[in-house]
Amino acid sequence: IEVPVPTQILGLLPTKKEPWPDSFSLDKIADRMEQRKEAVVGTHSKSPFVRVRYSHFRRAQRFSYVIWTLTDSFILPEGKSDYSPETILQTKSTEERLELATEKIEKICNLIRSIINPI
Repeated sequence: IEVPVPTQILGLLPTKKEPWPDSFSLDKIADRMEQRKEAVVGTHSKSPFVRVRYSHFRRAQRFSYVIWTLTDSFILPEGKSDYSPETILQTKSTEERLELATEKIEKICNLIRSIINPI
């Protein structure tokens, strides 16, 4: 299975209590991976895919660290803020880490928009 996002994020998706919007496909990918016993994750470890059953807070807490796997390969121009691993790990609250991640994702989107549609 080819996965468009890291499996660590897919594993954090809550199982359906309320239906996801039809256009949201990541839950379908996570469902398929969960059903396939041979679905493995990890380049070297080949660990089985597991969809965790966390409380909402614990899920957000884990996500506040895992989300950086999507953004750490994007290097923003200098002076755009510090998103180093040290900064993220030293950020004490889940809410602050998620705010930093949102800020970086917004900056990445703005940078891409400026490249696609230069003024």
